[in-house]
Amino acid sequence: MLSYGGVSLHLPSADEAAWITARIPPQEAFGFFRARWMADPILNPRVHFNWFLNRPVKVNSLFQPWGASRWGYAFILCDYKMMNAILAQNTTGNSLPFKIDDDLGSSITTSMFMLPPVPLSKLSIIPSLPLFLVPLVDERYRWWEVAAEIDLEENVSTWANVYADIGTALGVTITTDPISTDYLKPGAGLTKHFQPIPMLLDLVASSVGQRIVRRLNGSILALNATTGKALMIAQANSYVKEAGGSLDFGVVNA
Repeated sequence: MLSYGGVSLHLPSADEAAWITARIPPQEAFGFFRARWMADPILNPRVHFNWFLNRPVKVNSLFQPWGASRWGYAFILCDYKMMNAILAQNTTGNSLPFKIDDDLGSSITTSMFMLPPVPLSKLSIIPSLPLFLVPLVDERYRWWEVAAEIDLEENVSTWANVYADIGTALGVTITTDPISTDYLKPGAGLTKHFQPIPMLLDLVASSVGQRIVRRLNGSILALNATTGKALMIAQANSYVKEAGGSLDFGVVNA
């Protein structure tokens, strides 16, 4: 079962899902999408959006990438009644919980924003009332709309200062792993005036051997490789393997 804002969603048939994947590219679903000119060729958003534009539309599936310049998203299907129920509680453009439940006791939930729905005239449950393809995104999508000045002072500003300034600009708290003193201090070259903050945040994280992660509960973390590996192992160990897996190879003595 899938729901958005507590409203149960339309589960597509195999034919519906195939029709959408074959005919609707992401840039059409995001019909108002635009790439900006940011003056700095190093921070050209066109290059950084290929990860999204080259992926097919897969309905009722959550994609949750790491990084600040990428955002989590899902494409859902709603009929007219479902859409009205969602819009009734989304009059101010607030985020609502998107939930994927396997009906076997396991589920995941994360808050997401709804972007303008796309009517699918070819797909309908009731004649003349089309289904809607609705893009959902997490808050990282909106970070691209944030304008701010991030000023650094050579040999004075610290990495913690940079993280704090970016977090303030974005309106979030960035929880960081310890940063090795081997990375010294950030250079004044990281100063940015009203340029893309998501790519700057990824650049800062990369500069100290970290990655930005947005957890399903909305918390923003800057993780070292050792922390990321520990989390991955913990997640893998939380599931019981019923069958399959890697094989042990050895020497067979004739």
